[in-house]
Amino acid sequence: TWDDHEVADNYLGDSVPEGEIPVERLPERRAAAYRAWWENLPSRLPAPDGDHADIYRELTFGDLARLEMLDERQYADVAPCRDEVADDFGDCAARTDEDRTRLGPDQEAWFTETVGRDGVTWDLIGNPVVLAGVDAGRSRSEFYRDTWDGFPDAQRRFIEAMAAADNPVVLTGDYHAGMVLDVNDAPFEPDAELVAPEFMAPPISSVLFPDDVSDRTPQLRQQINAHGYLTVVAEPDQLTATFRVLDDVQDARSAISTVATWQVDAGDPAPRQV
Repeated sequence: TWDDHEVADNYLGDSVPEGEIPVERLPERRAAAYRAWWENLPSRLPAPDGDHADIYRELTFGDLARLEMLDERQYADVAPCRDEVADDFGDCAARTDEDRTRLGPDQEAWFTETVGRDGVTWDLIGNPVVLAGVDAGRSRSEFYRDTWDGFPDAQRRFIEAMAAADNPVVLTGDYHAGMVLDVNDAPFEPDAELVAPEFMAPPISSVLFPDDVSDRTPQLRQQINAHGYLTVVAEPDQLTATFRVLDDVQDARSAISTVATWQVDAGDPAPRQV
């Protein structure tokens, strides 16, 4: 799937933060970006149609797993308070006042119908931006509002749909750190019901976000501040997520090591470190 930087930093739907590019040029930029994505990555999808490309889809691996790949950029509403806080960080009243869409109505309906359908043990959700919630503030709440934290109504609907699956596991990237989080039915509520684990892959080479977010993010189990990647092995009885990190991302011969391994048992959404 893709993220914002295929087009522009923090691009969402028909909007970009002020100063990125003139808004009237966004359709032209999107068309070029989508074409470049399709030509340079090993996609089996049809070529984009101008500035539109349907890339959300499901991939099924026998009766073992189904992977729902999502597009959380193309159909999303503008992040809240973009006119008030230019850097899309912090908090504002409008974040919780409006019913925004993250997936768009068609993709949201497709996901609701697809997730939890019988026939597989594991529902793996290919989720581009953090779902469980990350509050990076110190004395007050601060959210990256172009993540699901900027769309709390849509976040609630998405988690509610995901709860229909027997064994949902959320696989995420983009945050510039590795993380293991609990996706609860009420984010940031420690006593809320656990719906799924979320494994966030560390960045291959992007600048790290090393600030510890655990003080205001009770659903965080582990934060990994290193460059690397995530491997996931699904088996009938358990799923294993392994965080692999580089000693030096600027060295092509860098050593690679395992920094953490987590497992989830079928029938129990609580991840455990092994």
